[in-house]
Amino acid sequence: TNFNGLYDKFTDKLATGMGKIIDSKAMQTVADKFYKNDNIATHIFSATGILLTSFFILSTANNDKIEHERKKPLMINSAISCAFATLGGYTIDKLLNKPINKFADTFKAQNAANPNLHKYLTGIKVAKSALIFGTLYKFVVPVISTFLAEKYVEREKKN
Repeated sequence: TNFNGLYDKFTDKLATGMGKIIDSKAMQTVADKFYKNDNIATHIFSATGILLTSFFILSTANNDKIEHERKKPLMINSAISCAFATLGGYTIDKLLNKPINKFADTFKAQNAANPNLHKYLTGIKVAKSALIFGTLYKFVVPVISTFLAEKYVEREKKN
């Protein structure tokens, strides 16, 4: 079996396993207790980004294989990326609340008899946050932060 086949099997098994855990009665009870905050998905995506960025910055600082003069730009780039993605994520997420709520209301009206309606409505809100943070972290912010980090390093070299 080639690597892609193994990868597909692995991710399918992982997704199935995670789905069973998430759909378990115990996880649903925990989610119901902590889901009083409508922004929980946004906070989770934000916290994940901050945590991963922090680990990257620490590993960059402690990595002996990276040239000393390259460490600072990499760390600054990562910090700028994280800050822009987090602030931008919360801002855009909030700006899109009205259109998403309007869509969700229409969806609710057209699917009122569906027994999984609550799950679908929750999924719409989670998908919104996931798409916003994912797009910012992977596509928009890296371009901006790279430009700003290079400007900062150039300015520092002149001083």
